[in-house]
Amino acid sequence: MSNDEYKGYKGRSLEALQRFDAKVWSETTVSTTRGDFQGIVLPRSEFDDDRHVVLKLASGYNVGVAVDTIRDIKVSGRREAHYKIPEKEFPTSPDKPNIKLLGTGGTIASRLDYRTGAVIPAFSPGELYGAVPELADICNLTTDKLFAVFSENMGPYQYMTLAKAIGEQIEKGIDGIVIGHGTDTMHHTASALSFMVQDSPVPIVVVGSQRSSDRPSSDAALNLIHATKAAAESDIAEVMVCMFGPTSDEYGLLHRGTRVRKMHSSYRSTFRTLGDIPLAMIDRNKITPLKKIYNHRRKDRNVKILPFFEEKVTLLYYYPNMMPDVIDALVDCGYKGIVIAGTGLGHVNKPVYPALERAAAKACTSI
Repeated sequence: MSNDEYKGYKGRSLEALQRFDAKVWSETTVSTTRGDFQGIVLPRSEFDDDRHVVLKLASGYNVGVAVDTIRDIKVSGRREAHYKIPEKEFPTSPDKPNIKLLGTGGTIASRLDYRTGAVIPAFSPGELYGAVPELADICNLTTDKLFAVFSENMGPYQYMTLAKAIGEQIEKGIDGIVIGHGTDTMHHTASALSFMVQDSPVPIVVVGSQRSSDRPSSDAALNLIHATKAAAESDIAEVMVCMFGPTSDEYGLLHRGTRVRKMHSSYRSTFRTLGDIPLAMIDRNKITPLKKIYNHRRKDRNVKILPFFEEKVTLLYYYPNMMPDVIDALVDCGYKGIVIAGTGLGHVNKPVYPALERAAAKACTSI
C-alpha cells in the first residue's frame, strides 16, 4: 500500500477506504444512513481525526462524511490533483502601463494544499499569468511579496512598510499599484494608507477575494482583473478598494479607502461605501466614474509618505450600565485617545462622566 494512496487517513477512516478500495482522488458515490454523496476523496492532514472521510463535492464545497454512517462506496474514476498553478512567462510590451503588485497574503490567486488545508497563494508574474492570462492584455506586471500573513495580523508595522514601498515604487516611475490583501481587514488597511500616502500621482488599488480560487464561485480572477485595470487605466489617483459590485459577475466597484467597509463574512458583494457613493464602476471593458470630485492621475512623481501610527488609540462601544472603570483602565494603560461609540447622537450614561473628565485631564482625548 502506497502512503500516497491514502494520504492522511488513519484508524477507522483508513479501514473504511480500504474496505471499498477507494483511494485518495477517487471519484466516488458514498452511500450513508443520511443519503448519498458524490465527490472526490480528498487527502487529510496527519493531525486530523480518524472519524471522517472528506469529499470535494461538485459545488466546490468540502464535506466530512462520518465513517460510522457509511454503508457503501462506489468508485467511478480517479482525478489526480495538481497543486501548482501552471507558470508561464508574463509577456511585456512597451505600449502597456507598468503595474506593481504588492503582496501581503490573501487568496487572490491560489492553489489548495489538501494535506494541511492551507490555501497557497500564487504570486509570481508567471503564476499569475498562468492563473489569470487576461492580465497580460492590460499591463506589464511585476510583483513584490512584502508579507504572507492573514489579514487579521495586519497592523501598524505592515501599514508603514506598505506606505514606504508604495513611495519607492512611485519614485521609480510605476504607473499604478495593486495590493493583494485578505478581505477581513482590507478596509482598515485602505483607510490607514489613505492617510500615510497622500497626494499620490497614481492609483493605489487594494484587492482580495471572498472565495478562494479552488471554488467554482470564486471572485478572485475577476477582482484581480478589475483591480489591475483600475491601476493601469483609471484617472482616479487615490487609495481604493476594488471588489464585486452586485452578487453577479456584472461589474466591480471602486471604493474610496476612507469610506469602505466589509459588511458580510462570505457575500461576494460585501464591500460598501458608507455615507457616500463609490468612486467608480468597473468591468472588463470600461471604467465609469460615479463621482465628479476625486484626485486625478498626474505625470509627476511627487507623493507625500507619512509612515506614522499611534497605537495607543481604541474604540469603545457604549452599552447600558457601562462602568467608569473601563475608561479608567484604558487611561491607566497609557491610551492617548478613546473613540466612544455612544447611543443616538453620542450619549453615554452619567456614571461615565467623571471618568471622561479624568481622561481629558490626563490628555487622553475622548470623542
